[in-house]
Parts: sequence; structure tokens; C-alpha cells
Amino acid sequence: MAHIERALELNPHYHNIYSKIWFLAFSDRPSKSIACSLAAMRLNLLTTHNCLFNISMAEYVAGRYGKAPTAFGKVMGWGLLRSGWIAACYAQLGCDAPAQRTADEVRELAPSDPSVPDEDDVQRWRTYWTQQMIFENANDQARFSDRFRKASLPAETAGII
Repeated sequence: MAHIERALELNPHYHNIYSKIWFLAFSDRPSKSIACSLAAMRLNLLTTHNCLFNISMAEYVAGRYGKAPTAFGKVMGWGLLRSGWIAACYAQLGCDAPAQRTADEVRELAPSDPSVPDEDDVQRWRTYWTQQMIFENANDQARFSDRFRKASLPAETAGII
């Protein structure tokens, strides 16, 4: 984080602060992450979908599960990962039918992504999701994985980090 901050001091108009935004979202500073995402979008509209994706993740990490699916709905791209987050949000809210529908989207998208493990290989899915979302707080990771399981997506809980 210190290196990112120094880089921004040297060049405060550098729009590609995405690494800082991502870091903040997974480091229990979601509000700061959202503020940085909004600043990056003002500097360069080409960052919009990455920043919107980050805002959506930050809303989830902050526990604002009702806002996150709407925010993810504005994101173009990020296919499987986006759908996985939406399924986790719906599961967190107790909206089982939308969670299941979105989990079905994940399963439909999975074969088209060569980095995704076979559906039945829970251990490899655990590794896949852990590599995609590196939470600083193990409880956040466990909560996320638990919601994946509730949405009928392959994942394991606790001990991921």
C-alpha cells in the first residue's frame, strides 16, 4: 500500500489506481475503496467497468448486500466472477431463488473459462475463488465462501487463507 500511495503522490492524475482500489476492497476499507473507484472513473472513463466491479465488491465486503447486486448489474464483462458475486449477495440476503438462478449462470459460464476447474472438484474451486478474491480478513473470506455454498456453488468454508 505504501508503494501505491507513493506512486499516486508522484502522479496524482494517474487513472490506473485500480490496484489500490482492489487492495482497499479486500482490506476491510470498502468505503475508501469506493471513493477511490469514483475518483478513478472521473479521471478516465475507460476504467468505468473495472471500478464499478470494485464498487460492487466493496459494497458486499461492507455488508451492504442489497446494494451489491444492483451495482454488479451495471458492470459489463467479468462473466463468471461477476455472477459468482451476485449469487453470494442473493444468498446473503436469503433470496434463494435469485441465488440459484445466478448460480446456474456460473455453471453455464464455467466451461467457457479454461481457468475454471471441473464442477465436482470442490478443492480446485476453493483454490480458484481464493485466487480471485484475496481477503485480508479470513472471516470475510469464510463468509463469502459460505454464501457460495448456500447458492449451491462449489466452495469450502473457513481456513481458506
